[in-house]
Amino acid sequence: MSSVRLIAATGKSELDAYLAKTPGIEVIAEVYYREALTDVIRRKQADVALLSAYLPGQDDVAETIWRVRAADVRVVFLAGEMRRDDPIVYDLLAMGVYDILFGRLKAEDIVERIRSPATFGQAVRLVRSNGPEGNRLMTLLRRLPWPAGGEGSQHAGSEAEEPAAVQRKPGRPAAEARRPTSITAPRPNGGPREGAGAGEVGDEGPLRPPRPVIAVWSPAPCGKTTVAVNLARALSERMRTALVDLDMENLAVHTWLLLPEGENVLAESLSRTGMEPLPEGYGLKPSLKVYALDPRIGRPAVTVSALARMFASPQVDAEVLVVDMPSVLPDWGKKVIESAAQVILVADQDYAHLIRVREALSGIGSKATVVLNGDVCPEGVEGWDVGEILGGVKPKVVLPHVPAKMYGCIAEGKFAYDADPVMRKRFEELAEIACTSP
Repeated sequence: MSSVRLIAATGKSELDAYLAKTPGIEVIAEVYYREALTDVIRRKQADVALLSAYLPGQDDVAETIWRVRAADVRVVFLAGEMRRDDPIVYDLLAMGVYDILFGRLKAEDIVERIRSPATFGQAVRLVRSNGPEGNRLMTLLRRLPWPAGGEGSQHAGSEAEEPAAVQRKPGRPAAEARRPTSITAPRPNGGPREGAGAGEVGDEGPLRPPRPVIAVWSPAPCGKTTVAVNLARALSERMRTALVDLDMENLAVHTWLLLPEGENVLAESLSRTGMEPLPEGYGLKPSLKVYALDPRIGRPAVTVSALARMFASPQVDAEVLVVDMPSVLPDWGKKVIESAAQVILVADQDYAHLIRVREALSGIGSKATVVLNGDVCPEGVEGWDVGEILGGVKPKVVLPHVPAKMYGCIAEGKFAYDADPVMRKRFEELAEIACTSP
């Protein structure tokens, strides 16, 4: 019988040492804070993550478990002195966590739970309530498929059991400090929204990506794909980056980068459901993955639920997502803009285009960074003041007007970042702004 590959995230070295000596259990990693667990899950192929509710860390418990479950890793949760009606317990059930152990436990009991998973029914009986949280539980569970299989050999607990005196409630504080990242992003306050499956958001709800999203947008044809492609390349020098082409009208990323015919990882990613793994993306650089679609294949359906799964999936191995947005925003596009850590708003010298960009600025606020694509005024010639037209908002980065070089890059599938030293400098400036602006 093969060993259970276990990640021990208990914060207790004595327990971890006991597990490491237990036959049939292979401890492949020991984790001592929550943020490290997500990183280990990406690098290790585990069967089970043993997680304590009191493991130190700034990421909240439900969000950490969400990421583990999205990687199809079973979770055994040591709840300790938590109340059985703590809201997080119901979120765990919605995420498919049935092995929830309360109170003080012997190491042998934990080993038995690792070896003998609880069933869905056992977990529900353990935490069943007739109060508001019980109603919330049923609302969640009506949306989820019933798991296959019968009763297990050991119950998760009995209704007669009562937890020990509550010393601490490790639920999800509303204003808990977060792990600092090089790019800040809106973070979800917990697990999936009520009534949604794990990793999904209903199309009427907000989009809360668990990693930073930089939306590159312009309401006018101002070269936003050029900016998106080369910004992603610049950011890939600093961190793992994914470039996502959501401009379904043009799908220009595929053409810009001369991706192979039939490349369709974007369509595959948006069509996946539940916890089904996503493709890794087309790798152009070691730290840059591209999610694009061959324009000849057709346009996939885009929903908020599909985007939520994609943006949160561990298979999208990236610390930041750069998204090329459509000029005309559908409803899901508006939610991407709302949830983005930053919006790079691309403008050019065309007066009519600048007016449209100014109108767009009014709805975005302080997280917008304006990039002027192409300074076409010859030296010594007085042109209009772009900042004045934009209502006092001056472009943070001005790209040079070098159409011959740009078309050459597109023809050869090269990044302007790599082909032109001036472009490299400008996009490094933009990447620095993206990494430091709120």
